[in-house]
Amino acid sequence: MSEIADQRRAADASEAPAPARGRAFNPLDWPICTRTPLRYGVLTAWLGHVPFGMAFMAMARPRRLVELGTHWGVSYCGFCQAVKELRLPTECTAVDTWEGDPHAGSIPARCSTT
Repeated sequence: MSEIADQRRAADASEAPAPARGRAFNPLDWPICTRTPLRYGVLTAWLGHVPFGMAFMAMARPRRLVELGTHWGVSYCGFCQAVKELRLPTECTAVDTWEGDPHAGSIPARCSTT
């Protein structure tokens, strides 16, 4: 077996419980969601969603992740942190024009350089 397959099996055992049929979703079944996001100090409305995003990565184990609208990169870094900690073979890409939109408003120029 390859080293990646061995790592994935180890991560599967620690992060992928088999939820009982009919049981309510419990995010604490996914320990990755209790990790502190590495970009914790950045002020963003997305910060509260990072734990779910990290748990989602453990659940979905995607081959590719594309985030559209990165802004400060908090959610994207959370996804990447989960990929790294779970040793997933996920290819991550973030796309943003940093022009802003009606929901986020205008985006400061420094946002695309930090």
